[in-house]
Amino acid sequence: MKQRLHICQIIISVLLLFKGEVFAQNQKQIDSLKQIITLAKQDTNKVITLLELGDQYEHNKPNSALVYYHRALDIYNKIAADGGGKCLSKEYVNTQNKLKFECEKEHQ
Repeated sequence: MKQRLHICQIIISVLLLFKGEVFAQNQKQIDSLKQIITLAKQDTNKVITLLELGDQYEHNKPNSALVYYHRALDIYNKIAADGGGKCLSKEYVNTQNKLKFECEKEHQ
């Protein structure tokens, strides 16, 4: 019985250690993306970076993810409007679901 308890303690310790490493890597990625956003122009590169940052927050802080997704969508709408078109998508779902646009000649 003591041996099983000892094995469970080892497994829990390893899992906690692994979680800490993943968090540290995730935080480095988040910090890097935030730095890129502060330096980026209001263009598609900034939008992509905002979406990536939202993806980093999606599972742990979904409200923060939504803030970054909405910022990206606002910039996309401005880019489309500046080109005479418009963004037809009302929300960002994920990277597998592309945003829909319409050009000034109403092509999608």
